[in-house]
Amino acid sequence: MRACSKTYEHEEILELARLKIKKDENGRYTIQSCKNCENAPCIEACPENAIIKLKDRIIISPTKCNGCKKCIPACPFGAIQIHPTSNKAIKCIYCGICVKACPENALSIVMPTKVFKEKGKKYALTVSSARKWL
Repeated sequence: MRACSKTYEHEEILELARLKIKKDENGRYTIQSCKNCENAPCIEACPENAIIKLKDRIIISPTKCNGCKKCIPACPFGAIQIHPTSNKAIKCIYCGICVKACPENALSIVMPTKVFKEKGKKYALTVSSARKWL
C-alpha cells in the first residue's frame, strides 16, 4: 500500500493508496477493490462521464471527474474513494505495484473468471435496481 501511494503520490502515505484493506469483525483482512462489473453502476452514476469501461476494466478520468461523489454510493464494493487533496474519485487500477512490493508475497492480481463476473454482474444489477427505489 505504501508502494501504491509512493508510485502515484510520490509520498508513502497509506491514506493515499488506491487499494484499501479493511479488518472485519472477525479480525480477518479483506481487500476492497473494484470488481470491474459488466454493467457497472458507477458508470451510470457519473454525470460527467468520467468513468468508462476500457477492455474489461473500469477507469476513472481525473480530468473529467468533478468530485461530485455520486460514484461512491453507486459502487456495491466500496472500491471508489475521493482523493484527499484533489477531491477527485480514485480507485485501484490493478497496476501490480503492490504485488511487486509486498515483502511477504501475500498479494496477487487475480482477474475474474466467467463465474465471478456473472456473480458480480448479478450483484451489481441487484444493488443498482434496489437503489432506484431509495
